Amino acid sequence: MFLKSMQATERSRVAQAYVWLTGIVTAMVFVQGGLIGAYLYKSVPDSSALTVHGDIGVMAGFVAIVPFLLTLRAKFPRALRLGWWTFAWALLWNIQGHVLGFGIEDERWLEMIHIPVALLLLAWGMVLAHTAHRAGSDS
Repeated sequence: MFLKSMQATERSRVAQAYVWLTGIVTAMVFVQGGLIGAYLYKSVPDSSALTVHGDIGVMAGFVAIVPFLLTLRAKFPRALRLGWWTFAWALLWNIQGHVLGFGIEDERWLEMIHIPVALLLLAWGMVLAHTAHRAGSDS
């Protein structure tokens, strides 16, 4: 009985870490939006806002991988398929950031894909965090 209680507590802590990290990635996207806005509307005199926007994007790509690793430990209900959904989210996040984001330097039209895909992945991350929060609180 005590061992089962400890396992449930550990699972809920891992689920909570998953929710926090997924939330951090979405918060990073909001910050990136502000930075790109500052760059485009010349609120910042040089291109430092664009540089920081890219740096945060790279960090968000790495942070997006960690929630997938946490799904392996959290033991979320199998029916949710959070591991697969999180893997796809992290993979697409890195593809859109590294391929589309850095590709903008060569091809400006990639912005038309990069920005909407980033916003869709932002929403997807919020859904994943919400689903994990509900699943973690049920355990």
